Amino acid sequence: MTDDRLHKLFVSRSHYLRLSVAADDATTGGRIGGRPPEACLAAEPCPRCGGPMIYYLTVDFSRLLNSPQEVSVLLCRDFDCLLKGSASSRLRLPSSLRCLVHEPSPRSPQPTALDSEVAPRALRSAPREAREDEDEPAENSKIGGRVGLIQKEGIDEALAAEGWDFLLQWNELDFPRGMHIGTYPLAGGALYFFAAFRGNAPYLNELRAFWQRS
Repeated sequence: MTDDRLHKLFVSRSHYLRLSVAADDATTGGRIGGRPPEACLAAEPCPRCGGPMIYYLTVDFSRLLNSPQEVSVLLCRDFDCLLKGSASSRLRLPSSLRCLVHEPSPRSPQPTALDSEVAPRALRSAPREAREDEDEPAENSKIGGRVGLIQKEGIDEALAAEGWDFLLQWNELDFPRGMHIGTYPLAGGALYFFAAFRGNAPYLNELRAFWQRS
């Protein structure tokens, strides 16, 4: 990605890249639901309760940032524990989710304890950026631009004061119609990622992730 595009996404934040769920699955790259990447199979249990976790999604940054890294998220299977980690004005620690940065990794070929009830699909980013609304940040699923929080109680300002800036968000309202979801893992809420930045680009090995619901 060119420095100009990175600047628009992560510095001026005048634009963003839309994230969407494809009609078909993908065993590599960005994906959501189904079996986890093999790189996630050795993940430790929930940091908050010590219980089992479930795979949620993977975002592929190889094309977006010329990086061979992927970011995967695991959620606590216990919704009561997961709910205690929901954040409004500050991060709730320890977290009830895990954010794993790993090399490109295919889906596990065999069933695992981390398998999701959400139908396996590819997760795509738009080839062209969309303009961010100057008055109200978009709350849809996107990379870059300005964060569109469900609960606007200042968690973004608290993270910014600690050196973290918005990277991407996934909103469960963007699941396509007709797709098998089961029980929405985040109760129809949204997942947010913040990163430490080096120049125009995020440093993926340092991330903060949390979720919100209405």
